Amino acid sequence: KLRVQRTKTLYKLHSFWQLDEALIPIAHLWVRTFCALLIENPQVRASSLIREAAEMTGIEENQGDRIFRYSLWNKHLSMDWDQPLLLNKPASALGLKSNVVG
Repeated sequence: KLRVQRTKTLYKLHSFWQLDEALIPIAHLWVRTFCALLIENPQVRASSLIREAAEMTGIEENQGDRIFRYSLWNKHLSMDWDQPLLLNKPASALGLKSNVVG
């Protein structure tokens, strides 16, 4: 059952393997901002962290969500793959962690 969940989550993320050209210039800043928020507020819902990082970097929430999913797919962020990606859960409950160095 655990492998089934991982496969379902990866299937939902596969379309985010590449970013729209317009998001490429802001993606690195957004990921670093999200990771800083994640470290400071691990008990906050993932959706709230995504929204706050988007506001702080001057992009729309849906653009932040795309960068978030792209970052999971491309391993800039990691999570507990054995559970569903439910963004209304706290980031810590999802096992969200930064893989960004520096």
